[in-house]
Amino acid sequence: MTIRIYLNYKTNFLLSLSTLHSRSTMKTTGFLLLLIPSVILASALHRELRHIRQGPPCPLEWNISPCTCRGPAGVPTIDCSAVSDEDDLVRIFQSAPLSMNMRGIDIHGSALRSIPGGAFENHTLHLFLLNDNFFESISPDAFKGSEGTIDLIRLSNNSLTSFPYDVLKSLTEIRALVLASNKINEIPANAFPESSLEMLDLSDNFISSIGASAFSRLENLVKLDLSDNKLTVFPAGVLPTNKLKILVLANNSLTEIEDSALNGINFEVLNLSNTKINVLKQSNYGSLLTTESSLEKIILTGNAMDCESSGMQWIKSLSNEVKAKLVGFKCSNGSSLSEWL
Repeated sequence: MTIRIYLNYKTNFLLSLSTLHSRSTMKTTGFLLLLIPSVILASALHRELRHIRQGPPCPLEWNISPCTCRGPAGVPTIDCSAVSDEDDLVRIFQSAPLSMNMRGIDIHGSALRSIPGGAFENHTLHLFLLNDNFFESISPDAFKGSEGTIDLIRLSNNSLTSFPYDVLKSLTEIRALVLASNKINEIPANAFPESSLEMLDLSDNFISSIGASAFSRLENLVKLDLSDNKLTVFPAGVLPTNKLKILVLANNSLTEIEDSALNGINFEVLNLSNTKINVLKQSNYGSLLTTESSLEKIILTGNAMDCESSGMQWIKSLSNEVKAKLVGFKCSNGSSLSEWL
């Protein structure tokens, strides 16, 4: 994953994430909606720049070999992609002659199977960039020592079947967690505790079930990406209602969103593209499809809508302004929204 940063002196930092999956080519819809609202990662970057205290410069190469160090003096990023095993990683950081205040740790394409607990506890980090490895597990103590400084954890394209979700309670500055392209097959009930998390990416996993209140305590969450999973039903009572603006459910085998699952949420974008949802029940979508709602669009590209269903006829009475929020709408017979109406 590459983070591109554009500095805009009149507004905020505008950041976009573009992800390259080594397993498969990113689907167009998923790529477009991976552009995260500037408020999320701009906030993380702003905090990072504001709170990083100047520490020692990069250590001498032979003290951290085979790791390498780059970046400005005082806030280096350490790349340990070449370490041979977990013991080697622990040795390097526990024998480092100085406590380092690092911008981040970068491990990608390594042979590591896990991140040992306490490996970095004598050092302070803001970014954990741990994508494209073979990680099967992450110790709850992997982030020990940096509880008050971590902004971003990126663990995409590994072999994780779970994550120590409870650790998020102690990460007081966390803004983004990326667990895309792993082997997670369920989200347990009450999985995510209260935290400062604003962006959660669980796309391209094997998630087929979501337990009660799984995300509901994430009161600061702005974007939730569950695209490219194995969901067939999206349950009620799992989402936070406070700040959530973007929900991505594209490329699932969804046939149903349970009644009240979307109630009380001021969505801006709801992406249901390439799912099996073919009827928009008024009980689910009626409060979203109004001129007063904050909704900008419901994306239905690739869905064969059952325009003959009695449950769809209420859409005909909507204003043209509201109908325009139905992006990619097409009946199963190939008719566009305007042709159907």
